[in-house]
Amino acid sequence: MYCRPEYDMRQIGRNLRRLRERKNLTVEQVREYLCLGTVQAVYKYETGKSYPQADTMFALMELYDADLHDVIGESDELSPVHFIRVLSIPLFCRPNSFLWTGLYTGKSIKLFTLCKI
Repeated sequence: MYCRPEYDMRQIGRNLRRLRERKNLTVEQVREYLCLGTVQAVYKYETGKSYPQADTMFALMELYDADLHDVIGESDELSPVHFIRVLSIPLFCRPNSFLWTGLYTGKSIKLFTLCKI
Protein backbone atom coordinates (compact mmCIF):
# COMPACT_ATOMS: atom_id res chain seq x y z
CA MET A 1 0.00 0.00 0.00
CA TYR A 2 1.23 3.48 -0.83
CA CYS A 3 1.47 6.22 1.78
CA ARG A 4 0.01 9.63 1.15
CA PRO A 5 2.79 12.17 0.50
CA GLU A 6 3.15 15.29 2.59
CA TYR A 7 3.53 18.64 0.86
CA ASP A 8 5.56 21.63 1.99
CA MET A 9 3.24 24.68 1.99
CA ARG A 10 6.15 27.11 1.94
CA GLN A 11 7.77 25.36 -1.02
CA ILE A 12 4.49 25.40 -2.91
CA GLY A 13 4.16 29.10 -2.10
CA ARG A 14 7.70 29.80 -3.37
CA ASN A 15 6.93 27.86 -6.54
CA LEU A 16 3.68 29.77 -7.11
CA ARG A 17 5.52 33.05 -6.72
CA ARG A 18 8.33 31.95 -9.01
CA LEU A 19 5.83 30.81 -11.65
CA ARG A 20 3.96 34.14 -11.44
CA GLU A 21 7.18 36.12 -11.76
CA ARG A 22 8.30 33.96 -14.68
CA LYS A 23 5.11 35.03 -16.52
CA ASN A 24 5.80 38.68 -15.57
CA LEU A 25 2.46 38.97 -13.78
CA THR A 26 1.75 41.18 -10.80
CA VAL A 27 -0.18 40.03 -7.74
CA GLU A 28 -2.93 42.44 -8.77
CA GLN A 29 -3.21 40.82 -12.21
CA VAL A 30 -3.48 37.38 -10.60
CA ARG A 31 -6.14 38.71 -8.20
CA GLU A 32 -8.16 40.02 -11.16
CA TYR A 33 -7.78 36.75 -13.08
CA LEU A 34 -8.99 34.74 -10.08
CA CYS A 35 -11.81 37.24 -9.39
CA LEU A 36 -10.69 37.72 -5.77
CA GLY A 37 -11.70 40.72 -3.66
CA THR A 38 -8.19 41.57 -2.43
CA VAL A 39 -4.59 40.51 -3.08
CA GLN A 40 -4.30 39.06 0.44
CA ALA A 41 -5.31 35.57 -0.70
CA VAL A 42 -2.60 35.58 -3.40
CA TYR A 43 -0.01 36.65 -0.82
CA LYS A 44 -1.18 33.87 1.54
CA TYR A 45 -0.72 31.29 -1.24
CA GLU A 46 2.74 32.62 -2.12
CA THR A 47 3.98 32.75 1.48
CA GLY A 48 2.70 29.26 2.25
CA LYS A 49 0.17 30.40 4.84
CA SER A 50 -2.70 28.68 3.00
CA TYR A 51 -3.44 26.54 -0.01
CA PRO A 52 -5.70 27.71 -2.81
CA GLN A 53 -8.93 25.76 -3.26
CA ALA A 54 -8.66 23.05 -5.92
CA ASP A 55 -10.41 25.08 -8.65
CA THR A 56 -8.24 28.10 -7.84
CA MET A 57 -5.09 25.96 -8.03
CA PHE A 58 -6.18 24.63 -11.42
CA ALA A 59 -6.79 28.19 -12.62
CA LEU A 60 -3.32 29.25 -11.40
CA MET A 61 -1.71 26.28 -13.13
CA GLU A 62 -3.51 27.22 -16.35
CA LEU A 63 -2.49 30.87 -16.02
CA TYR A 64 1.14 29.96 -15.34
CA ASP A 65 1.31 27.16 -17.97
CA ALA A 66 2.41 24.88 -15.13
CA ASP A 67 1.78 21.30 -14.16
CA LEU A 68 1.54 19.68 -10.76
CA HIS A 69 5.27 19.01 -10.53
CA ASP A 70 6.01 22.69 -11.20
CA VAL A 71 3.82 23.60 -8.22
CA ILE A 72 4.78 20.93 -5.67
CA GLY A 73 8.39 20.36 -6.79
CA GLU A 74 11.09 20.73 -4.16
CA SER A 75 13.64 22.45 -6.38
CA ASP A 76 14.18 26.13 -5.74
CA GLU A 77 15.07 26.58 -9.40
CA LEU A 78 12.56 25.81 -12.12
CA SER A 79 14.54 24.98 -15.21
CA PRO A 80 13.30 26.37 -18.55
CA VAL A 81 13.60 22.82 -19.88
CA HIS A 82 11.19 21.72 -17.15
CA PHE A 83 8.34 23.25 -19.13
CA ILE A 84 9.08 21.17 -22.25
CA ARG A 85 8.42 17.48 -22.41
CA VAL A 86 8.86 15.11 -25.32
CA LEU A 87 5.67 13.31 -26.19
CA SER A 88 5.98 9.98 -27.99
CA ILE A 89 2.98 8.01 -29.14
CA PRO A 90 3.70 4.66 -30.83
CA LEU A 91 1.20 3.95 -33.59
CA PHE A 92 2.21 0.30 -34.04
CA CYS A 93 4.11 -2.12 -31.83
CA ARG A 94 6.19 -3.99 -34.39
CA PRO A 95 9.45 -3.46 -36.31
CA ASN A 96 9.37 -0.77 -38.99
CA SER A 97 6.51 0.99 -37.25
CA PHE A 98 6.13 4.74 -36.93
CA LEU A 99 6.45 6.97 -33.89
CA TRP A 100 4.93 10.44 -33.52
CA THR A 101 6.97 12.85 -31.44
CA GLY A 102 6.48 16.45 -30.47
CA LEU A 103 7.17 19.09 -27.86
CA TYR A 104 4.48 19.39 -25.23
CA THR A 105 4.40 22.55 -23.10
CA GLY A 106 1.56 21.64 -20.77
CA LYS A 107 -1.23 22.91 -23.00
CA SER A 108 -0.55 21.87 -26.56
CA ILE A 109 1.89 20.04 -28.78
CA LYS A 110 4.18 22.50 -30.56
CA LEU A 111 6.05 20.34 -33.07
CA PHE A 112 5.38 16.98 -34.69
CA THR A 113 7.73 14.60 -36.43
CA LEU A 114 7.00 11.15 -37.73
CA CYS A 115 9.90 8.75 -37.22
CA LYS A 116 10.26 5.21 -38.46
CA ILE A 117 11.54 2.83 -35.77
